[in-house]
Amino acid sequence: MTVTTEIGGTIPLKLTFMKENGIWRIYSVHKPVAGLDHPTLMSTQDSYAIPGKAELVRLVKQSMHDFVVSLNSKSMEYFRSTVSRTWQHQLPTEGFTAIYGMPLQTGIDLGCLEGMDPFICVNSGIDEAGVIRLQGHYILTHGNIQFEHKYLYEGYAWKLIGFNIEFKRVTTRFGSADSARWN
Repeated sequence: MTVTTEIGGTIPLKLTFMKENGIWRIYSVHKPVAGLDHPTLMSTQDSYAIPGKAELVRLVKQSMHDFVVSLNSKSMEYFRSTVSRTWQHQLPTEGFTAIYGMPLQTGIDLGCLEGMDPFICVNSGIDEAGVIRLQGHYILTHGNIQFEHKYLYEGYAWKLIGFNIEFKRVTTRFGSADSARWN
């Protein structure tokens, strides 16, 4: 599709539609990046721009922040409100609470992650479903937090569609560890 401006210029757009309750609705709008280079993009595939490293770090930090806010409020309602509409349609708040109930019950404090940059080890690019899978970790004094996040381009931004987190704590100088995983 092409949009024509008031002065006669044209802008190519890609619209994606999704059928919801029997009605077709716009699911996403994508405008290809103009120019020779863009600092936050690495490459393109299927006309979706793959975010560059700085944007991927921002996405992970925002997802972890949203999760921490919900942990601190003892409810997954806020976290659910920040994820993709696709994921929201799959699970009510009670479903998110069931999945992430253990960290809610333990009262784990992940506030220490605020201000820290994650190490992203795996960036899968965009798969055939339009999903980017990121794996990485945060290094802490007594262990680390490992994560796998999945993002889907929805509307006009990348939105979280999968969230796995595992805390690995080193308990002795010999490297024995315990861990807890939530996904």
